[in-house]
This record gives sequence, structure tokens and C-alpha cells, in this order.
Amino acid sequence: MVPVSRSSAAHSADDRAADPEDDLSLLRLEVETLFGLDDRGRLVTPHHAVVLVGRHGAQVVAGASVPDAVVGELRCAAAEHGGAEPSDPSTPPGVVTTCRRLLTEALGPVELSGGPSYLVPPDLAFAAAAVPVVRSDALAPVEAGPMHDARPQGWESGEWAALVEGDLDGWAIALRDGEVVALCHTSAATARAAEVGVWTRPDARGRGYAAAVTAAWAGVQAPSGRRLFYSTSVDNRSSQRVAARLGLRPLGWMWKLTPQGTSPGHLGLRP
Repeated sequence: MVPVSRSSAAHSADDRAADPEDDLSLLRLEVETLFGLDDRGRLVTPHHAVVLVGRHGAQVVAGASVPDAVVGELRCAAAEHGGAEPSDPSTPPGVVTTCRRLLTEALGPVELSGGPSYLVPPDLAFAAAAVPVVRSDALAPVEAGPMHDARPQGWESGEWAALVEGDLDGWAIALRDGEVVALCHTSAATARAAEVGVWTRPDARGRGYAAAVTAAWAGVQAPSGRRLFYSTSVDNRSSQRVAARLGLRPLGWMWKLTPQGTSPGHLGLRP
């Protein structure tokens, strides 16, 4: 990645990265998928900024309401980050601390959250425990009916119906004794990329079910040609273990800086 110079940091044509295989470029595509970007390359959701930290540097994607002068300072801080491998990546690096301070001084208290991100290959394979895995691309419409009755706890009936009937993009579900023990669905997507959403029933964790449905979901998504992403939070060790079990390529960390008391979430499925 080419560092942003001090003179052009505030007003450059925002954050275009040259190499589509570069870790920071892929992280930026994931941010675009999750949160949306306007025509200036600014975040659509209310995050003040998302700081992307990879092996070879850092990049800041700023929110639409952040003043240009502050954006320039944020980008300068990212350009000065050397990208050395941290001894503990779960500890926010100096660039994140600096960005948080700058935003707090300009806009008030800022909450910090973050976690690692991974690239999911479309040809991902995983030898699962002996449970059936149902894929949305292999389920005939007449077979969707019984799936309605398998709705797991925590899913609203309308949302579950939309999922099994194919209205929420691709999915894969692991069944044990006719009950859903794990599922992987598309939690956010654009024409260019899709984000994994994984759920495992608490009493079924640690048995490879989450890894199995994630691999199956990647197969469902493969014909789309999208980039596929898997991200989690700093304290979700079980989710990080799933990524490790699958051998997913680590891209780096996304650190979200959000106005105190807001929960922006992400934008979901978009054309």
C-alpha cells in the first residue's frame, strides 16, 4: 500500500488501494460491505472511523460527519504506522489510540470495539463431524417446508422464513436429530463481497459444526465470484478458533470508533 502523504491526506480521492489482493485493500472492501461508503469514500453508518491494521501498515476509513481537518489528522496517524507485527494483536496499537484521542477531542467521547478479520476462500473444505449439512443451493422448494419447523431459538419466525425460503442470500445448516445445531448465513453483502454470519447452539459448540457450515456456505457463494469475509470480536475466542480450524487467511484487525451510546451495526444485504 502507498502511504498517504501529509499534504494530500485530507482531500485525496478517498482511500483507493491499487492491489486488490493487498490485505488492507481487502479489509477496506469488507468495511464497504459491512458499513457502506458514500461517493467520498466515507462511512454511511454512524461510526466516526474504522481503523484497519494489517501486517504492513494501517488505513483509516472516516465517517461522513467527521470534519475534513480531523480526517487529515487521522490519515496522517495511519500513514505513520509502520505495520510491525504486534506481540498481542488484541491490544489496540498506537495508531488506534491516537485516532481515538483525535476524535474524542473533536467530537466527544468515543467507544472502541474491534476484532480480527479473515478471507474465506471459495473452495474451502472441512471434514466435519457426522451430521447432515443442508445447503440452500441444494434444497428443492418442496423441501423448505420442514425447515420452517426447525427454527432455532433467537430467530424470529419471519426472519427464519425469509432465510429458509432463500430471501436472505445463501446459507448452510447443520442438523442433528432434525434440530439446527449450527448455521452459516450471509449477514451482509454487495455485488462484490459477502460477510459470514455464524451461529452454533451452545450445547453443540466445539464439535466442528461451525467450521462445517462455514465451509459449506463458501461453496454456496463460490459461483457469485464475491470476496468472502469472516470477522469477529476481540473477546470471541470460540469464533477465532473456528477461523483457525478452517485455516482462514488473516487479513488484520478492524478497530471501530463509534460515538458513545450508539450501535450502528451494519447495512445487511445490498445489490
